[in-house]
Amino acid sequence: MAKKLLGLKSIRESKLMSQQELAAKSGLTVTTVSRIETDKVKPSVKTIRALALALDYTPHHFKNLLDGKPSKQSISDPTDRKSIFSRIGSMFKSILRRK
Repeated sequence: MAKKLLGLKSIRESKLMSQQELAAKSGLTVTTVSRIETDKVKPSVKTIRALALALDYTPHHFKNLLDGKPSKQSISDPTDRKSIFSRIGSMFKSILRRK
């Protein structure tokens, strides 16, 4: 039996993505995404990489999430408050410099 990617569905849902959106963004079919989530197929390294990038994670971070290991961060996690406030601060600084 294929090794189950335990966190794929929850990772996808945490990004507020449907299977259809993930499939479109990763270049996979909805059937493939569903079969991976339900342990029907074992994805290739290329497929895992496509899923990781579609979910805005580095492949290394994504693999750690799937394995249940803590990892530092995604490429650009829009829900990361520190990152959001940092970007807002940078925008205000650049606006103030223009005046």
